[in-house]
Amino acid sequence: MFKAFLGGLLMSATLLVQAAEQPVQAFQRILAQHKTLSAEFYQVVADANGRPLQQTTGRVDLQKPDRFRWETDEPFAQLLVSDGRYLWLFDKDLEQVTKQPLDKRATHTPALLLSNDVSSLEQSFDIQGHFDGQSLWMFLLRPKDNESLFQELRISFKDEKLLEMMFADTLGQQTRISFKRVEENAMLPAQLFEFVVPKGVDLIEQP
Repeated sequence: MFKAFLGGLLMSATLLVQAAEQPVQAFQRILAQHKTLSAEFYQVVADANGRPLQQTTGRVDLQKPDRFRWETDEPFAQLLVSDGRYLWLFDKDLEQVTKQPLDKRATHTPALLLSNDVSSLEQSFDIQGHFDGQSLWMFLLRPKDNESLFQELRISFKDEKLLEMMFADTLGQQTRISFKRVEENAMLPAQLFEFVVPKGVDLIEQP
C-alpha cells in the first residue's frame, strides 16, 4: 500500500511539473528524448473544405541529425530519403527520382522537426502548447519564415510519444498523419538513409 501511495505521489509530482512547463521547453524536451524514431502511419490529404483527396499508409524512420526515410504504400507509392546532405524523392509510378540539396529549414520539410537540432526550433516557429493534465501534449507551430511551405503545423504526443501531425499548406490543403507502433532509440541500419538510383529510372538533379 505504501508503494502504491508513493507511486501516486511521484506521478502527481510529474504531472504538476509538466503542467508548469512552458510550451517551448516542453516541446524541446520531448523531441530531445529520442535519437532515432520509427513508426507506421496513416495519412489523409484533404482540400481547403476538408474533403479527402488522398488516403495512404506507410512507414517512417528518423535518425538525428537530418536523416529520415518516409515511405508511402500503394496506390500512392513514394519514397523520400534524406542522407543529411541530399533529399531524394522516388516516384515509383513515374519511374523517376528527384535529387536536390537538403534544405535544413524545418519550415520547408516538416519531417525535419523530428530529426534535427531542437534548439533551433524557437528561431523558426512561434510555439504554443497545451497539456491536458494527464498524458496528452498538443502543440501549434506557426512558421516565422515567409517562404515556409505550410501555414501552421499541429503536433501531438501521448505519454510523450508521437501521436499525430497535421499541417496546412499555403493553398489551404491539409495533411493529417496519425502514427502507431512508435519505437524510439532503436539501432537503425545506416543503409536505411542511403539511396541508390534503380536501373532504368530517370534522375532529375535540382540545384
